[in-house]
Amino acid sequence: MKIKICGITTLDDARFCATFGLDFVGLVFVPGSPRFVDPGTARLISDEVRAHSPRTRAVGVFQDAPFGVMRRTAEQAGLDYVQLHGSEPPEIADAIELPVIKAFVPGVVPDDWSAAAWFLFDHANGGTGRSVDWSLIPPVSSRPFFLAGGLSPLNVLDAIGRVRPDGVDISSGVEKSPGRKDHALIASFVEKVRSL
Repeated sequence: MKIKICGITTLDDARFCATFGLDFVGLVFVPGSPRFVDPGTARLISDEVRAHSPRTRAVGVFQDAPFGVMRRTAEQAGLDYVQLHGSEPPEIADAIELPVIKAFVPGVVPDDWSAAAWFLFDHANGGTGRSVDWSLIPPVSSRPFFLAGGLSPLNVLDAIGRVRPDGVDISSGVEKSPGRKDHALIASFVEKVRSL
């Protein structure tokens, strides 16, 4: 079970996630988000993560950003993955030259996202802490997928048992305030997931 902590904004939180050897940390490049980071800060975070965990990958989260902006940001920030959380066209997955995580609201997954490395099921407005309807998530066998949307240390085991994802993605469920992580909640979340 892969674990992604999204909305990392500080070196301290990045370092804490890396010491757990988590699989992914998410860096949000959506203007107006309380978890927004600029490419320079994101690069410092990416470098900090790599210094403490060679296995942890930096994921840049974008929503309907111009292709050139995404590509330039990915290079400046030292990203390993790009997560698309808007209505981007599928051709971007081929053109971006990094593995793509494509987010969907629970429901039907379009067939034309065959180039995506991962799918992710989340609320339409990610990072709000609002749960998705787990029963609407379709069976996915074509590629691994993350479950997100309203997860917390209290419900993650139930969510995994019902949906059977390949990974879990959490942001607000392990925060003390938007963009500031609660290390005790992260530790509790990781312990629950790794108990399986």
